[in-house]
Amino acid sequence: NRVATGVHDPLTARCVALEAGRVVVICGVDSIGLFFDDVQRIRAQAAPRLPQAATVIVAATHDHEAVDTMGLWGPMPGVSGLDERYATFLIDRTAEAAVAAVAALQPARARLVTTRFPGIETYFHDSRPPVVHDPDIVALALSTAAGAPIATLVNWASHPEALGGRN
Repeated sequence: NRVATGVHDPLTARCVALEAGRVVVICGVDSIGLFFDDVQRIRAQAAPRLPQAATVIVAATHDHEAVDTMGLWGPMPGVSGLDERYATFLIDRTAEAAVAAVAALQPARARLVTTRFPGIETYFHDSRPPVVHDPDIVALALSTAAGAPIATLVNWASHPEALGGRN
């Protein structure tokens, strides 16, 4: 029952399509998480408009400040906070983003990098066993042959509470 008092960044569902023998679409959705049924609905909506062998991968950013997509934060314990209208909206827009990503496929140059910034380990505190964290930041940059950026995919495993209670 903690109502938002402002918006720092808009919530998004973004997808990038890759093709090297087959099409793989990777989607990142700003949400606390999605159930497998939701992912299946995204795939089912996108499938008729995608190549037959396309694979759609959907990952949630695990954003604690986004709309409740899992029913975790209801008005009281035992009461779901899931907003079905928003869940349907999110599923529809993610499926559309997957289709748009495939439609935008073009020849690209790929550059993959892995880095670790000095002191990055200070951002992690995992108090629940097993204590696991991956301090590496992995990025895939896609550009045209002329060097114009197409997309950048970043993977950094950081729990949203890493920035503290004011986040």
